[in-house]
Amino acid sequence: MRFFTYLSLGILLGFFNPVFAQDDDESKSSGSYYVQAATTALSTSGRTPFWLQTNQYGTIPIKPQAGLFTIGAKYHVPLSPHTHHWSVDGAFEGLLQTQNPNVKGIITEGYLRLNFKNWELYGGRKREYVGLSDTLTGTGSLNWSGNALPIPQIHLGTKKFVPVPFIGKWLKFKAYFAHGWV
Repeated sequence: MRFFTYLSLGILLGFFNPVFAQDDDESKSSGSYYVQAATTALSTSGRTPFWLQTNQYGTIPIKPQAGLFTIGAKYHVPLSPHTHHWSVDGAFEGLLQTQNPNVKGIITEGYLRLNFKNWELYGGRKREYVGLSDTLTGTGSLNWSGNALPIPQIHLGTKKFVPVPFIGKWLKFKAYFAHGWV
């Protein structure tokens, strides 16, 4: 266990990833990629600590790992000259867990999405948050778990609350229809 502790500290101190803030300008093509190395082997028991594992969409295993390597890419392409009319975006993320003696790979996110104003149509596995509960300090929504891998689905709906036509801005709705494969 001491070896994994030193290996974990070496990985944490040896790899520093640059962090970029979000860019709100969706009028140009933009893409990003990332590589991340982490570990959960700092546990003194045979389990990963609860708050390291919870609300991670099933990416952190229960058994402590010597190394977790994540690689991902996101890309956004506008299809019209207007900023928020038509656009396509997609993402891919994979995770490699180094369990002794097995190595296991998981596709944690992979989707392709077509956007039109406040509407979206996408297919694939995408991290979502459904509900009005606190996303930062709470343990998540009661009707949608942030502790399991997202299921592959086809999703058609609104991105945010949209005003009802001909009524005004005092009544809005947010809705979607999704079909997933467990």
